[in-house]
Amino acid sequence: WSFAGLLALLALCGAALGQVTRTEALWIGSAVAAMAAGISGALFDRVERRRAEEALRRREEQLRRAIIEAPIPIIMHAEDGEILELSREWCRLTGYGREEAPRFADWLVRLYGAAADQMAAEVQRLFDGTPTGERELVIRTRNGEQRVWSFAASAPGLLPDGRRFLVGMASDV
Repeated sequence: WSFAGLLALLALCGAALGQVTRTEALWIGSAVAAMAAGISGALFDRVERRRAEEALRRREEQLRRAIIEAPIPIIMHAEDGEILELSREWCRLTGYGREEAPRFADWLVRLYGAAADQMAAEVQRLFDGTPTGERELVIRTRNGEQRVWSFAASAPGLLPDGRRFLVGMASDV
């Protein structure tokens, strides 16, 4: 028996004993059943929401792991310079760790030296919607070695907080 069913049964018993009319008992039973349905619906909604939120967290974690573990250099950063994700391969090939270049501007200085401002302007054009296509660029690694990377990047949209972001990928050529 459900709680609502027991309350409805009590209401009908009250009608049988003459304490409430049968109509009142049916109304009480219906009201109790409706309240119980609302409560169980609300609980079901909460459970479903929790499941959906957990599934979203798992998908976000999978995407994050896919970027970090990617076999190619990948960087994802917000327009304000916050590094959102960075692949291990990016760090391995450049020789720099995330802690050494916590902002995108830091990466530009490390990889391009005096040309960092020019590269920042090109990145801004991506945010403004100007496609740049794939390009080969010379980067400088931590040990001073110069490498040629074939870069491609896009600004796929907005983050949940409204900031624009960019995803850049490269191959070491």
